[in-house]
Amino acid sequence: DKDAEDTADYLFFVDGTLKDASENWIQMLLGNALRPEVGVIGPMVYNELGRISSSGKLIMSDGRVRDMFKGLLKEEPGYAAHALMQQDVSAVSNHCFMIRRDAFDALTFAWSNVEENHENRPMKAMTIFCDELMKQDKLVVYTPFIQVKEKESPISEEIKVTEVATGQSDPH
Repeated sequence: DKDAEDTADYLFFVDGTLKDASENWIQMLLGNALRPEVGVIGPMVYNELGRISSSGKLIMSDGRVRDMFKGLLKEEPGYAAHALMQQDVSAVSNHCFMIRRDAFDALTFAWSNVEENHENRPMKAMTIFCDELMKQDKLVVYTPFIQVKEKESPISEEIKVTEVATGQSDPH
């Protein structure tokens, strides 16, 4: 709805690959987005096997981005229980996220600055967008307290790496 987009204080994006979600997940995302220092908030996405397929992202020193907890069971704590902690990250999943309305222009700018034929245009645009938010002193927040299941996902433990534009080490 164009009128809602123009008047909404917060925008919620979710793609068609997701189905089941935590109870009150939209309200929980909004609860975090209401914090003035937060620019974007994203949940844990897991697959049919109960394994994390998308989470907070790390930016490697060579400029690639990868999921922090990909392949872990969604209940597994991971190293020092980080997989079960809400935390600031360098990027969140492009599959599901919530932003403040005033950040929408930065999102469309990031999208328009990624080549149309890029192999993973949505993730590259999300990484550029999150990087821009951090330059504006906004937080990029990943929360495992909100979990969303994919409809279908490849049964693979391989961590897919995507090239991004920044080429800087992850500050988190």
